[in-house]
Amino acid sequence: MTFDNSLEAFVAIVLKHLAGFGADDVVLRDVYGRLTLFLATVPDSAVRATLAAELSSLVPFVRPERLIVTRDEPGAAAVFDETHCQWLRVGPNGPDVRVVDRRVVGADWLAPPKVEAVDASKRFVFASMKGGVGRTTALCVAATELAAAGYNVLVVDLDLEAPGVGPMLWTTAPELGVVDYLAATAVGVEVALTKILAESRFGGDGHGGLIEVIPAYGASSLRKPENYLAKLARAVADVSVLEPRPMHSRVTALLQMACSARRYDVVLIDARAGLSELTAGPLLRLGASVLLFGTPQRQTFDDYRFLFAHLRSLGRPGDGTPWRNLTPVLAKAGKDIEQVERAQAAMYELFSEYIYEEDSGMLSAYNFDETDPDAPHQFVPVAFDGTFATFDPALNGSHLTRQFYQSTFAPLLEALWRLADLEPKKL
Repeated sequence: MTFDNSLEAFVAIVLKHLAGFGADDVVLRDVYGRLTLFLATVPDSAVRATLAAELSSLVPFVRPERLIVTRDEPGAAAVFDETHCQWLRVGPNGPDVRVVDRRVVGADWLAPPKVEAVDASKRFVFASMKGGVGRTTALCVAATELAAAGYNVLVVDLDLEAPGVGPMLWTTAPELGVVDYLAATAVGVEVALTKILAESRFGGDGHGGLIEVIPAYGASSLRKPENYLAKLARAVADVSVLEPRPMHSRVTALLQMACSARRYDVVLIDARAGLSELTAGPLLRLGASVLLFGTPQRQTFDDYRFLFAHLRSLGRPGDGTPWRNLTPVLAKAGKDIEQVERAQAAMYELFSEYIYEEDSGMLSAYNFDETDPDAPHQFVPVAFDGTFATFDPALNGSHLTRQFYQSTFAPLLEALWRLADLEPKKL
């Protein structure tokens, strides 16, 4: 028995004894991975005893002292009322089982995706499964292009474990950064926007736009670098002296503070690479369009499969609300046409399996043909360009001039204008 097949074995036993097991029932997985059955109706006592005896054979992947709980028992209501749950397909032909997963870390991954931002700004998250794919470089280019067209841009560095976009763009470092804000608010200390906001010298070049940055860290961390990891540990923990608040809730409050104080047309967010807890909030809960960067390699698509399969589990099958905020970006695209075509086919397969809805003759189904040029699964290409290996606008400001970046990033910038529904009005 392993973690991967424990749920399937558990449900197989349940269905053997309870043919009516369904959407009203819940399987609880505790922090150790142990399963408990929560039933909406009370079964016959003999059936319950037989079922419990057979489920106990799955120890250690079940809780022997709490195998079956019914709705009328103490503590059951909190499980039945939980909205942050998954719907997991058990076996190739179902059923889809509602699972409530209790976690020490990773709770943000269980929150359903938020489709729209609460303010008027257009939000974009630059995300990737791995580092080194040009994600932060692309964000800097996008910010510069938007500001040059007269738009006001806020850049937020949420890559707290590998920060970088702040010093690339700021004129001078602010006193504090995101890590300080999150650590301070955990103990109820308010942080003024002026303490964490920096101006960028890569503004609108006389066109009226600007770039402002909330970096991961500020001058305080540079003076006391020995404290950064200690602050980081407290910043990412869902603990507070006031009340526990998940990471996405605290980041949302930060964005609301910034966007209510200043009028930004676009907010660009640099997310942590990979599937860490720091990635979940920006990816799912900020009401942002997600630009998902990856290279055309096998490991990239394995990682995408982990992500996409999880995204599918966050919505009840057939509820008609697939998540439509993803735009894949093919980073470092080379001249090997066959490799690019294989990557595109792999992305279509993932969208078809996990994101698109089955057609079933419905005109409104979220579904696209593989060759549809406007389909969401179509990559936005960013060509491989060795000159960006030493990209450092802090040392060489010419790296953020259109002459330097235009040929490489033109398709991405075109996609950004389209997704933001903005016009490059002053370019």
